[in-house]
Amino acid sequence: MLGSPVIRAVLAAVALIVFYLLGVAVRQHYGSCVDIRNMSGKTVRQVRVTVAIDGKTYDLPDMEPGDHKRVYVQPAVKSEVTLRIDDGMSQPRDISVFEHADPGDCSVAMVQILPKRNTQTDEIRRPVCWKGWLDFM
Repeated sequence: MLGSPVIRAVLAAVALIVFYLLGVAVRQHYGSCVDIRNMSGKTVRQVRVTVAIDGKTYDLPDMEPGDHKRVYVQPAVKSEVTLRIDDGMSQPRDISVFEHADPGDCSVAMVQILPKRNTQTDEIRRPVCWKGWLDFM
């Protein structure tokens, strides 16, 4: 019975759908993503992502030029999320990443650290993580 090409195709399709839905569920569990790229040409030190109300902090290692890091935050209540960096030029500075990150949200904030103390932040709001496993890449 499993030798039938139609049955194998149906089972493969069902397995693929289950794998996809599992990826959506796992990604949803991780919360909002802060995607950080150092394009400044200099090493950025003391990189820290902070969830304001919870007080949760995520310390990252120094980021060399061209480095790319991701942090997944899951605030307990609606909260601001900030990124603190020290580029060695003056005082450390805070960059607002999400004004209001919601619990269970699947938003993505793309932060580019650019030359001359410039940054660019793009926020993508998504209530459901339809990309599933692909969001981890």
